[in-house]
Amino acid sequence: MCLTVRGLSHGEGCAKCEEEYCPKAQEECRHGVGHDPCGCCPDGVCVLAEREKCFDGGYGYSIAESGVRKYGTCGELMECVSRTDLGPNDPPESLCICKHTETVCGSDNRTYDSVCEMKAEKADLRHYGPCLTKPAITTGPQATNTYEGANFALDCEAKGYPVPTVTWEFQSFSGPMATLPGGYT
Repeated sequence: MCLTVRGLSHGEGCAKCEEEYCPKAQEECRHGVGHDPCGCCPDGVCVLAEREKCFDGGYGYSIAESGVRKYGTCGELMECVSRTDLGPNDPPESLCICKHTETVCGSDNRTYDSVCEMKAEKADLRHYGPCLTKPAITTGPQATNTYEGANFALDCEAKGYPVPTVTWEFQSFSGPMATLPGGYT
C-alpha cells in the first residue's frame, strides 16, 4: 500500500520532512509517482487516484495546515477540483478529477468511462469511444401462460455495442410466422 504525500520540508508552507513516508520504490505507488511539492522525497511521492481527496490550495490553508500533508496530489491527467455540492456547514473538500471524460476502449477490449480509469487498470488506449462487443442476451423472456385474445408482454434485455435491436417473432401451430411489434433498444 502506498502512503500519499506525507513528507514535507521546512520550505514555505511545509512542515518538517518525514522521509519514512517517501516510497522506497516506484512499484509501491499503484497510481504512479509525482512531484513532491515540499522536496522531501527526491524520487517523488505516490499520487492519488480519481475521486480521492486532494489539496487544491483554494481555501486559504497552507500545505502544512491541511493540504498535501493530509491528502496528497493527483495523478497524471487529473486535476484537483473543489466540490460544489457540499452544504453550508460542510468543511471544504476537493477531489481528483480526470481532465478527459470521454469514453475510451482499452487494449484489454474493455470500455472505460475515462482515460484515467483505463490507465489505473494499466491498459493502453485502443480508440476513443466504446469497444465493439458482440450482442448478448442478458435477460431472456420468461414462459408466459395467457388466454387467447388476452394482452401480455414479453421482456428481453440485451447488451452490446453498437446497441443491439431486439425483434420478436410468433410462430403459431396453424399459421405462418409473424413479426410482432417491438424492436425497441
